[in-house]
Amino acid sequence: MFRPLTSSFGTRSRGVQSGEIDPAILNSFGSVVEVAKPLPETEVPLVHAEDDDQLIQLDVRATRPATPPSLVSIAMRRLQSLKPANPEQQAQVMEMISLITAPLRDVDAFVATLEEEHFKAIDARWESFRQQGRELADSLPALQEEFAECLRDVNASAESKGQRIADLRARIEERRKIGDFASAKEVAAADQRVEKAREAMALATQKALDDMRAMAVVEGRIETTQEKVKIAKTELHRLQAELRGERYFDPETGLSVEPLSHRANW
Repeated sequence: MFRPLTSSFGTRSRGVQSGEIDPAILNSFGSVVEVAKPLPETEVPLVHAEDDDQLIQLDVRATRPATPPSLVSIAMRRLQSLKPANPEQQAQVMEMISLITAPLRDVDAFVATLEEEHFKAIDARWESFRQQGRELADSLPALQEEFAECLRDVNASAESKGQRIADLRARIEERRKIGDFASAKEVAAADQRVEKAREAMALATQKALDDMRAMAVVEGRIETTQEKVKIAKTELHRLQAELRGERYFDPETGLSVEPLSHRANW
């Protein structure tokens, strides 16, 4: 009653040898792209992790996107695109030019100022993240060295703890084997050795625990710093796209963002 999917492929395909699948059926499942290649609908190049060895990208920002034609130039082109049919119309054109030139220049200057402040704010944020990211990246070697020192302490304290445990077992075994004819002084001495060994083991155990906790704290600081470096780098790339006017995918929402969307209404 129920057959495997590949079996149904074979029964529906004509002129296809046993074990093969009709290409038409394969095409019905959609297109297939080559492995490790960018999808055809995106222009973003594929970057492998092993090639991405910079923690913080250097200042390689391109120049800002060119400003669209000014209102004055657009008005001039339109007014001068057609030759007036008579001197009266020519005079009207010249009068119109004199009337609109100054106001349109004021509008162009004001819009340019607003956009310049917009880009300056992005540039200042870029520089802030660059400095923060650089400081974080520069702090990583010291943290890693601190972690290595903590690891050495952990290994040493673990070895010392093992030795103290062995000592305690040896003292307990000595106390167990003490003869029935031992003096009270000998018994007391054996008990004292056991107690000292137990105290030494407790101290070694606490030292090993403290060293493990210290190493965990440093490890957490390293992970936090690395995560902050990653966030700073992502934000740098996003801000660079804003400064270049290039479309990008928002790191948080994954939606496509057009940095120059405000110009669509110009």
